[in-house]
Amino acid sequence: MKTLKFTVLLLYMLIINSCTNKGETEQKVEEVKAKWEELDEEEQKVRSILMGKISIGGEISCLHDIFLSFQNVSGNDLVKGMNFSGYMTDPGGFVKDELYTLEYVLPHFQSDRMSLLKGKSFSKIFPELNGNYDYLYFAINNGDEKITIKLTCTHVFGDDTVHEIVTWWKKTERLGALCYRIEFGGKEYNKISYIYDDFGTIKDGLGGTEVIKIENYRTYSVATIILNR
Repeated sequence: MKTLKFTVLLLYMLIINSCTNKGETEQKVEEVKAKWEELDEEEQKVRSILMGKISIGGEISCLHDIFLSFQNVSGNDLVKGMNFSGYMTDPGGFVKDELYTLEYVLPHFQSDRMSLLKGKSFSKIFPELNGNYDYLYFAINNGDEKITIKLTCTHVFGDDTVHEIVTWWKKTERLGALCYRIEFGGKEYNKISYIYDDFGTIKDGLGGTEVIKIENYRTYSVATIILNR
């Protein structure tokens, strides 16, 4: 809880430093305080996972965030049970490095580690998620219209080969882009739902934590991929 409180304190301070109008600054601080205090402890942990995903320094013009559920043809969850950093009672965290390899095919490659999100916890904030399933969370900074995710993960796929997930995106007026098509295993997936998150976004950059585009919040794409397992 001390880490969470420190993160929120930094957020307050940075809002104060970034706003030129004193009245507007005070209003922003009160809004953030009110939002955070309305969350219970578990919801604060959920928010901290999403806030910590933007971890690369430099200018961020667009975020490509996607939550993927992997299921077999019988509807069984192929993500559930995967080990991640932190306590297993936590709502999620970074997947253990030894359990996967990840590469994004991008001309200006900026990567982040893959995270596991427990649907039971995250669906309390995002009803678009199915609480019966866990999700893998991929976050790409400044991606293109077409982004190929090259993933090796025995826990999900049942083998140690590289699997390519091709995603297609369109930019919006918000900070985040929307995924509108996914190609995997010779199949095309167009049934994609979207989360429009108005809580706010922070970045842990090389120069410390800073607020980015506080008036222009993130979007998350949500999809399910079916494997023949």
